[in-house]
Amino acid sequence: MEDGYRADGWTHLAGALQSTMLLTEGPMKADVIHALTGMTVLAVPGVNSLTQLQMTLEDLRNEGLLEIKTAFDMDFATNHHVQNGYNSLLQLLGNMGFTFGTYLWDPRYKGLDDYIWECCLQRQTQ
Repeated sequence: MEDGYRADGWTHLAGALQSTMLLTEGPMKADVIHALTGMTVLAVPGVNSLTQLQMTLEDLRNEGLLEIKTAFDMDFATNHHVQNGYNSLLQLLGNMGFTFGTYLWDPRYKGLDDYIWECCLQRQTQ
């Protein structure tokens, strides 16, 4: 197709279903966060790639998901393209009736995985 073709953004689940889980961008990031914390993490390809998320959330809600904590890269606070996608995500979560909140961390670390990894390294050196 001229100018390419739209790709669907599939979701990725790292960990067993829990009533509260993290939502982040990137399946590898989800796997790292899960491996380091044991938290269940749902991932989309990016904050602007939400095409399959609603269907996944409906299935997870039917299995007991109640609350979602978003953990997207810290550039969501400064990049307007990311902010637009993030606002769409929050609107989706609200429209679906989920309780939700946002994890924030030291912005020197782009992703939550980077921040957790650094905290783990600091603990090892002390």
